Amino acid sequence: MKILEVCTSKSWGGMEMRTLKFSDYFKNAGHDVTLLCYPNSFLNKEARQLGIKTIDFPFSNALQLNLILKLRQILKKEYFEIIHLQYSKDLQFVIPAIKNIKPKIPVVLTKRVGSFINKKDIYHKYLYSGVDLITTISNVIRQNVIDTCPITPDKVEVIYNGIDIKIFQEAGKKRNQTRAVMDISDEIAVGMFGRFSPGKGHEELLNAARIILDKKYNVKFWIVGEASFGEDQYAKNIYELSKKLNLNDSVKFLGYRKDVPELMSAIDILVVPSHAEAFGNVAIEGMASAKPVVASNTDGLLDIVIDGETGIQFPPGNSVLLSEALIRLIENEDLRIKFGNAGLKRVSEMFNEKIQFKKFESRFMELIHEYKK
Repeated sequence: MKILEVCTSKSWGGMEMRTLKFSDYFKNAGHDVTLLCYPNSFLNKEARQLGIKTIDFPFSNALQLNLILKLRQILKKEYFEIIHLQYSKDLQFVIPAIKNIKPKIPVVLTKRVGSFINKKDIYHKYLYSGVDLITTISNVIRQNVIDTCPITPDKVEVIYNGIDIKIFQEAGKKRNQTRAVMDISDEIAVGMFGRFSPGKGHEELLNAARIILDKKYNVKFWIVGEASFGEDQYAKNIYELSKKLNLNDSVKFLGYRKDVPELMSAIDILVVPSHAEAFGNVAIEGMASAKPVVASNTDGLLDIVIDGETGIQFPPGNSVLLSEALIRLIENEDLRIKFGNAGLKRVSEMFNEKIQFKKFESRFMELIHEYKK
C-alpha cells in the first residue's frame, strides 16, 4: 500500500505519538509510507529519525488556499492509495485537495476524543462527505461521533488502542529490584499514573488513602505524573491536600517518570479514578503487567476493565467506594492474582498493538480494493 499519514499538529502528545507509531509500523510492514506534518514539529523530527518520508506543510487554522492547491498537485502526482488522518482539523485541507481527483482516494479519520460541537452544518457535511471510514478508540467516542458528525453509523468503527505487551512483561522480571529501589518490601503498593489534571481523580485517591490508612492497612501509594501546561495550581492543590490529610509518610509523588513499565510491575494494584476517559491507556498498561485495576465506571474505561473479572469498578468521585474496592484487593492476594491474570489475557486478545495495527491494515486494504473494482 502507498499510504499518506496526516497530522499537522504542532504539539507532542498521545495523538502525535500514535501517528508516529502508525507510520513506523506500516513502514516496517513493507508499505510505502509518507507522513504529512508541520515543519520542524517534534513529530516531524521524530519521523525523520525513524527514516519515515515526510511532506512538510505549515497548515494553520486559517483557510490557506495556496497550500491546498499545492497539496492537490502533490496528490495528483504521487497518487497515494489511501489517506489516514489523525487530526480532524486536517479535514479542512485534505478534503478540498482531493476533490474530484480520479481515481478517488479513500480517506480514513481516527478519532480519539469526543466533541461537544454539533458538526451537522453544511460546511461539515461537505468535509465529512469525503470521509470513507472513521475509527474510534472506544464505544463512547463512536457514539459521540454518530451524535455530532454528519456521517452514518455504518462508517464508524471501534478499533481500540494497543500497546506493546512485551515491554511490560520484560519489566515484570525487575519487580523485586524495582521494589527494593523504591524502598518497599512487604507493603501493598497502590499506583496511579497520569498527568495532574482536574478530573483525573487525585482527590478521591488521597481521601481513600486516608480511610485505608486509618484502618491500619500496610499500604504505600505511588502517584506518578506531573502537571501539564496551565495545570500547576491543580498540582499545588493536590500536594496541599496530601499534607492536610497527613499522608506524607505513605504517599509518594514520583513526578514524570520514563520507567513506567518497571514501576507498573512493582505495584500490586493499579487505580484509575478518572471522572471521564475517552479510552484509558494506563488501564491496559496495568493489565499488561498482570495487575488488578480499580477504575471508575465511566466512558472508555468500560471497554477495558471488566468488573469482577479483571478488576473492580466504582462510581467516579466516590472516595468511600474507592477505598472499599481497594481494601477488598488489599486483603485478598488470590483475588489480585486472579484479576491480574484475567487482565493480561484480555489485553493479549483485545489490546495487543500488533493485532490492532493489523486491523487497520486489513481495513485499509478493503477500502483500496473497493475503489479499484
